[in-house]
Amino acid sequence: MIKIFQPKKMLNKTGGLSKLTKFKYSSFALGGFIFTCFLLFLLFPDPIINTLFKDRINKSIIETFPRYSIQLGDLYYNIWNNRMSVDSVKLQAKDSTISVSVASLSVGGMGWIKTFWQGDLDSNNIQKLVIDVKQIVINLRETQKEIHLGMLHISIPDSEMVSDSVKYFSLIDEEQFFAKSKFKQTRFNIDIPKIEITGLDFLSILKQKAYKAESINLYNGIVDILSNKDKPVDTISPNPQMPNEAFSSIKELVKVDSLNIINGLLKYNERFAVGVKPANITFNKINFSVISIANHAVQPDTAIIKGEELFMNSS
Repeated sequence: MIKIFQPKKMLNKTGGLSKLTKFKYSSFALGGFIFTCFLLFLLFPDPIINTLFKDRINKSIIETFPRYSIQLGDLYYNIWNNRMSVDSVKLQAKDSTISVSVASLSVGGMGWIKTFWQGDLDSNNIQKLVIDVKQIVINLRETQKEIHLGMLHISIPDSEMVSDSVKYFSLIDEEQFFAKSKFKQTRFNIDIPKIEITGLDFLSILKQKAYKAESINLYNGIVDILSNKDKPVDTISPNPQMPNEAFSSIKELVKVDSLNIINGLLKYNERFAVGVKPANITFNKINFSVISIANHAVQPDTAIIKGEELFMNSS
């Protein structure tokens, strides 16, 4: 006997769809919707990120730093590398004392879904965090000085932070700088091509418990100091803290196994009259290291200092 195939009835006795059929249709519809959303996010992640998440990021930063305003450029997300980028960032204090601008910023290795929906930046969520920043400009308006960084690389998995083209300088010329005060002043210009910090304990820093690193290396740095001796010393204002005093006043744990200055240059200049060429001395080829740096909260309390240099480039 030949049996003729008959499809199973999808209607119940009342003529409507059965519960099982409704569930199947709903599942297909939900699955199709989820797949469509995933496909759209896969093909067009940037418009979705800018529409849905940019305001959340702005709000989160403002809540964390209420004294600052922020402007973010367009966001870009590479789903294959799990990396978020922004083409510009501007951060400014509401009292206009400081402003920060960044040409580009990219962040990878983070659990973005958890971060966006829960606002969670716990230690488990950032263990693979890698940050790359280019062209950082920090403007200190009160002192009319700027800090520039050509590049900043932070890697929590590698416990390292690297920066190049680090510069600190005055935005006004020497005569304008010294004219601001009736007392003797000292002007510093600093240019360090590369700073490398290894063995950095980022999690302790984020928790504000400790500042620990294995080594801090400064390569080929130049420090240019100019002091005007044609004005009297201010005897009323308190003297600035000595480095050891400032260091010991830090409440948090500070520990650095070694600080190394490689091939540095120090220029010290004293001006005795306006328009007169300053007297100067130089220390060339400075190689300097400090071992076992720690504040009062760490034992032992003895640091070992080693160094060599060429005075006035003599051999």
